[in-house]
Amino acid sequence: MRKAVVKIITQKFSQIIANNNILKGGNYVALPGSSTKVPIRIINLIMEDAKVKKKPLWILFQDFSKARKAVITTTGITQFYKALIGIDQGEVISPLLWIIYYDPLSDLDKENVMISSQAYMDDINLNKFAIMTNDTNALKDKSIKLNFGSYVQEIQLICPTESVRILDAWMNLNLSKIYIFNQCKNIITGYNKIIRNKQLTNKMMRYMYNAVIISSIKYKSQHTISNDKQVAVLNILTRTLFKKKTNLVMTIPNCMIYSSLGYAIKDILTIQLQYQIIRLHNQLQNKGLLGTLSQLSIICLQQETLSVNNVLTGWLIHLKDLKIKFNLIASTLAIMYDNNLICQSNIKRKIIGDQLPITQVLNSDLLFKDRLNYHLQRYNIYFLSQIMAADGIRLLIYSDLRI
Repeated sequence: MRKAVVKIITQKFSQIIANNNILKGGNYVALPGSSTKVPIRIINLIMEDAKVKKKPLWILFQDFSKARKAVITTTGITQFYKALIGIDQGEVISPLLWIIYYDPLSDLDKENVMISSQAYMDDINLNKFAIMTNDTNALKDKSIKLNFGSYVQEIQLICPTESVRILDAWMNLNLSKIYIFNQCKNIITGYNKIIRNKQLTNKMMRYMYNAVIISSIKYKSQHTISNDKQVAVLNILTRTLFKKKTNLVMTIPNCMIYSSLGYAIKDILTIQLQYQIIRLHNQLQNKGLLGTLSQLSIICLQQETLSVNNVLTGWLIHLKDLKIKFNLIASTLAIMYDNNLICQSNIKRKIIGDQLPITQVLNSDLLFKDRLNYHLQRYNIYFLSQIMAADGIRLLIYSDLRI
């Protein structure tokens, strides 16, 4: 009876807090509609911006896996308190109480910096701090000391090439995809090793792969897009063992494995396309910080590609031709273009000028060669007429453009 009452109270409080946007601290746990995907996407957008624009970036991580009934403040760590009303760590209402406790602190920090914290937390662990930074001078030392009032904490520094687990998604400041690809590969090989000598039907294998393995891969790779070669490697690992276990000849067409009329094994390439489109849609529809950062990223992407129209509706670059390395939105639009899919947006963002944009004269290879797009962007050159001489017959020379 007690658990039922507490659960009802928790659901009511959670709905009220979520619907009225009461908490402001950037904590994503416990509330209806909240997800670990939001802080992961926000952190990824911040990393992309720092990487492309070569900005210094410091990210502090703390493991909240162990309960410490105290809060870190600017003046130190508060005293531990006792749960006198019987609401302890494992209680149904516990996550909701923790975000209420932390909200004033997170909101206070947000008044001082643009993005103070992105969290999915309920308690603190003083022994597991880490700082990820791209500051080469700071990285000469392997650690740094931070003062929390009178308390001094020595924190390990993590270099840009090293991946860190953030809400079970691994990220690094170099935005390298290799680590994520190897993780996905290990998930499939581990699954294959377990079932290799098991007596399983094709339906049992299909369920385990589609429901468990695909879900794990989707979550691990949510902030990256694998190219065709990487996807082919992952699909082959699954397809080969499946054919052997079901006594199929190896030459059977792959469409029989993936088709709903066949064995209905999920194709990773199709799953990646579906998931990234849904992610982009949810990201753009977000009413909070994620939505704002996404819109800013799209504006920067339009400038980087010298597009005179909204890149969401006017994207014309295939993934294999994409020269923009560190932009998940650009990669998503590219795989959509590869599959003849388009976005619709009521936001025009049209740049008014001449009738012939630069992008219709230069293909993507020429536009991004030797960072030409950045030079043109610097002087807001989007149309051919801007680099034409007054007689309209010849192009201006390099010194006239001052690029």
